[in-house]
Amino acid sequence: MFIRFTVENFLSFEKMQEFSMIGGKTRNKNSHVYNDGKLKLLKFSAIYGANASGKSNLVSAIGFARNTILDKLPKLHTNKYNKCDIENKNKKTYFDFEIKIDNKYYSYGYEVILNESRIISEWLIELFPSNKENLIFSRNIEEGTFDFNNYFKNKSTMERLKIYAEDIKDDSSILLLHLMNQNKDNFYKDNSEAIILKKMFDWFKYKLDVNYPDRAISDYSYFMTKDNIDEIIKAISSFKTGITNFNIVNITPENISIPKKVLDDIISKLEDNKTSQDIKIGKERSILLKSSNKEFIIFEMKDSKLEIKTVQFNHGNDDIFFNLSEESNGTIRILNLIEILLDNTEEKMYIIDEIDAYIHN
Repeated sequence: MFIRFTVENFLSFEKMQEFSMIGGKTRNKNSHVYNDGKLKLLKFSAIYGANASGKSNLVSAIGFARNTILDKLPKLHTNKYNKCDIENKNKKTYFDFEIKIDNKYYSYGYEVILNESRIISEWLIELFPSNKENLIFSRNIEEGTFDFNNYFKNKSTMERLKIYAEDIKDDSSILLLHLMNQNKDNFYKDNSEAIILKKMFDWFKYKLDVNYPDRAISDYSYFMTKDNIDEIIKAISSFKTGITNFNIVNITPENISIPKKVLDDIISKLEDNKTSQDIKIGKERSILLKSSNKEFIIFEMKDSKLEIKTVQFNHGNDDIFFNLSEESNGTIRILNLIEILLDNTEEKMYIIDEIDAYIHN
């Protein structure tokens, strides 16, 4: 669960700035507040402000920090520091998340000198309502040091972690949290005490969803779940889009406007995911794609045969269906957003830039 995010020296944020979901004193609408007895958190928060006031940059900062954790420093990162002062070019950029996982509170963050593509420090700390802290690990890459502070009591676990940390103690290109989630399933099976390192990484991967105006929030996978058709139609209809039903239809490769190389890559990925067990039970493997010209396409490998499908929408006449590209920008935006209403992932956090884009009264 998202609690707080802090950033410094990134885009328009020169000094340290904080975005917090911690609730204040509430006199009404208590249902809008999550209360675990120790902390009150807002279930929803919106930022309003004039153009160029930093709203989109906050979303970019959260997305940038997340992408670095899951992969590496994003492309074109070297000029993302705050340019209001030339000295910021060589100053550290700071990212820190406060998160609740399994009824415990944590702070995870790192510092990086963007102009030099150099991570300089990283930390994971358990937090307590009493303001007490318990260090889980910290790294100082500039000094080549790391510290686990005896958080892990199992001697074998501690020795393995020290080996992993030692391997990258001078490596300024990688985060330890990232390393500890690359082919480490067996490690966590044998060292359950260290599972917080996996749960923290998985929170960024599965629970934090960062979205921009030019990116579809949804992959439209909810259309593939036949059990919730009534719920989908009810949600779509409530926005007065005119859509009364939808249908999934087969199409041929000649009727999709994507490059052959992209199609070949999709087929290759579906083939790579194929296992003997999949074939035995007839399991379907799917990739969903929303192309630049608003087409929504489902690639499905069934019994080693590729099937290509799309979703069409009905507006009251049972015999006439429309492709996604024929719907208005506002309707498409609503279809993108509906996943938020239908997603039942526990404690998932959506960060959305310009949520009202293309939506009009």
